[in-house]
Amino acid sequence: MRQFFIASALTATALASAVSAQAATYAIEPTHTFVTFEVTHFGTSTNRGRFDKKEGTVQFDRAGKTGKVDLTIQADSINTGTEAFNAHLKKPDFFDAAKHSTMKFTADKFSFNADKVSEVAGSLTMLGKTLPVVLKATNFNCHSATQVGSHIFPVADNHDALDCRDCDAGSDAHQHTATNKASH
Repeated sequence: MRQFFIASALTATALASAVSAQAATYAIEPTHTFVTFEVTHFGTSTNRGRFDKKEGTVQFDRAGKTGKVDLTIQADSINTGTEAFNAHLKKPDFFDAAKHSTMKFTADKFSFNADKVSEVAGSLTMLGKTLPVVLKATNFNCHSATQVGSHIFPVADNHDALDCRDCDAGSDAHQHTATNKASH
């Protein structure tokens, strides 16, 4: 199957207790991070889903115009809203969750347009294959601090898009049914 389109609104809560002018490391906050996908089915409908279990970090240095992402996604946490469809997608002809329990996105190249992140380049590993990917950043922000109760945390919010119509992550099944697009 031509795969996958990670769509996710990535919100990271800082591991550090204060933001400095230097690079900060943020833990991906699982309740505000969404890794979603959509696939066109026979050109007539769009199937959407998400992965509920994910973890990782984002390092970001706006002044140095650098960053890194390390995101691990649990394949068996797929959630389409329909248990039968979830079970089908976990099988070997799609995500093969029993054999490939995780997917991984890593990136170490952030491109900027002035002070705004415009792209994040890295690799996506799924089904035992690693492919280069470039996410188009449409809304990447870091806030100096957010007050939550009595705690203050730096926060990063990122919406990226990946269109994988031309990538093949390894599954041959239903290749003719999938037009892949995602936003993250």
